[in-house]
Amino acid sequence: MNRPELGLAVAMQEADGRMVVQMIDMIQRSGAQVVVPAWFEQQWTDYLRSLYEGASLEEMLRYLTAVGSSKGFESRTIPELSTDTKTATQLTLTFPKGTIRIQAESSMKDAKQSKFQVDLNR
Repeated sequence: MNRPELGLAVAMQEADGRMVVQMIDMIQRSGAQVVVPAWFEQQWTDYLRSLYEGASLEEMLRYLTAVGSSKGFESRTIPELSTDTKTATQLTLTFPKGTIRIQAESSMKDAKQSKFQVDLNR
């Protein structure tokens, strides 16, 4: 997968802790430095579901129908971390009760990720 952060974003938006753990494991096996909470599947699922707590059905459907589309998250290049040899990007996922930021640094040459970080905000 060229941009595993996109798969991780979708898994997080769907509150699928199993897939989140699988994506993180895949990224770690690729050799990237990974900075994420060391949670089990159920911990991820519980946390991600809590970001939807209290939302009306209409509001939840708005978020869930955007999953996997460009409307589901904001993506931007981080110029201050990008160089001639690497690109740094940030995905911002917005939920009814919080925000998750996924930051990835990858090689310009082969798109291989070197650093990967997830920040949880409430």
